[in-house]
Amino acid sequence: MLRSLVGSEMCIRDRYQRRVRGTDSEAAMQALLQEHLSNGSFYEAHQVLRTQFSRKKNRKKYAEARDGAVEGCLLLLQHEQTDCAADLGKQIVDMYTEQKMEETPETLEPLVRILTAFRDCSGAAVPLMTLGKVCIRWSAAHGTFREGSPELHNVLAGFMAVEGEYGVAQQHFLRGDRPEEFADMLGQWASEGNKSEADLFVTRAVLGYLILKNGRDANAVFEKSMEGVVNPSPLQNFIKYLLLCVTRDAPDLFKELCERYSKSLKRDASFGQYISAIGEQYFDIRAPQSGMQAMMQQMMQGMMGGS
Repeated sequence: MLRSLVGSEMCIRDRYQRRVRGTDSEAAMQALLQEHLSNGSFYEAHQVLRTQFSRKKNRKKYAEARDGAVEGCLLLLQHEQTDCAADLGKQIVDMYTEQKMEETPETLEPLVRILTAFRDCSGAAVPLMTLGKVCIRWSAAHGTFREGSPELHNVLAGFMAVEGEYGVAQQHFLRGDRPEEFADMLGQWASEGNKSEADLFVTRAVLGYLILKNGRDANAVFEKSMEGVVNPSPLQNFIKYLLLCVTRDAPDLFKELCERYSKSLKRDASFGQYISAIGEQYFDIRAPQSGMQAMMQQMMQGMMGGS
């Protein structure tokens, strides 16, 4: 019975696709699209949009293909068809990748428009993140920023913050360029937990920025988070001095600072890894290796012919 049902579905799909392929004029395709949208036949509308995109792409009308697909995505999102919109948006990114198109304002802005439109849809988190990751992967490969365009990260960060997915949002805020919004989210995140641990949230954010070598936004998120704080905690004092320290060639001062605030840094097990990375990046301080780590490194060097 299952085989019969699957066969019937494939026949219906094949007949539909032949109908779409037999529709030659752009006007006829648009009429067919509107008919499907009016009838609530969104799968069929999606197929029309994919066909229009493919035809233009195959004729090397890349800008027209992109612009038509963008409008198609926005139409689908107006009808809450988030999965279909994500699939159509991915077709644009695939075209960018296939044609080795570089990230420019002209190629980036359409993707930002599509991602931004997801915020008005319910249950959009999964398709948005799926499409967003594809966009970021292309941007990282063909753009200026190693982690992908901050504009893309900004959209995902803002959406996930509203959804209450603060951990995911934090990863994108760190790679975006809106530290003030990030600070507001950190305040909300901290308020939903133990208020005595609010300093942990901003510390993680600042250390994250520093590892990404973004001192500007590290300072901005710290300054915003400290507004209204009368009695800073030892951890907040550590961050204040650390932000000054990383601007100087002062490894001894960094070591002294970490030693003085070692008790506060033990409040979160991850801080030790952050501090080791910062020490290496900013002050060329290598973290001591365990006996096993040193032995493995020597073995690898021997295998690779190193000294």
